[in-house]
Amino acid sequence: MEPAAAEKLATTVKSKIRLETTREILKMSFKDAKTKLPEESLILINEVLRSLVLEAALRAAKQTMRDHRTAVELEQIEKILPQLMLDFP
Repeated sequence: MEPAAAEKLATTVKSKIRLETTREILKMSFKDAKTKLPEESLILINEVLRSLVLEAALRAAKQTMRDHRTAVELEQIEKILPQLMLDFP
């Protein structure tokens, strides 16, 4: 997939991650149950999470094409994860 095509695809994706889902994921890592998370922070974290998921999906799709397959499987996701984790510290 050409970089321009991937960028165009990324900008047309309309799906979103619910804020409540992000809030619950974050709550699992809080040490103090009374920890508050401002709404603005939650929105920003949610957008970073969305970017990470979209980038992982695009990289897995590219890896699938390089492997001459037609569907993304766990194998392709495992192949892209090391570099993805370096790019999203």
